[in-house]
Amino acid sequence: MYGWRTITQENLHLIPAILFDWIVKINHLKLAMTQQGLKPELILLDQRHDILPDDEATLVQAHQGLIRQIYLADNNQPLTYGRTIVPEQTYQAFAHQFETLGIRAIGETLLHDKDNVVRGAFEFGFVAADTELFQAAIQKYDQPLDGLWGRRSLFFINGYPLLITELFFPNLPQYEMIDAN
Repeated sequence: MYGWRTITQENLHLIPAILFDWIVKINHLKLAMTQQGLKPELILLDQRHDILPDDEATLVQAHQGLIRQIYLADNNQPLTYGRTIVPEQTYQAFAHQFETLGIRAIGETLLHDKDNVVRGAFEFGFVAADTELFQAAIQKYDQPLDGLWGRRSLFFINGYPLLITELFFPNLPQYEMIDAN
């Protein structure tokens, strides 16, 4: 990994042009994909309670929690990998919502357009092939890759943290701004 960096004016040039809008401007990936003419479907890869990896544990200030891993795919081809880290305390406060997510996107269910949710700053980074996060992302992806660009952000629901990391596969088309006229 080349490290996660908070998105600032000074480092925007580091983000690949083809992914720039997806990483910097888009808040709701599934909705944006639909607006781009894609037909995103959520594929649930795994959802389990486990010990959290050190870097994620530090961010959410917990050692155990729910790890939810998904793909947003079009025609069964993964476009993005999503990983949500939910500390046990957050999970307990919203257990019913997490237990009934199924194949619904967490953003649609718990985060977007909610008055009790605050989103932290986006960070971006290149996740190298030798990392656990990369290996988790490519578990059902069959093309060779050196790494993936991604972004992550902390959310707070009524003050309870959760971390969402999104990695972008190379077959995700460049975002095209839609003319409002």
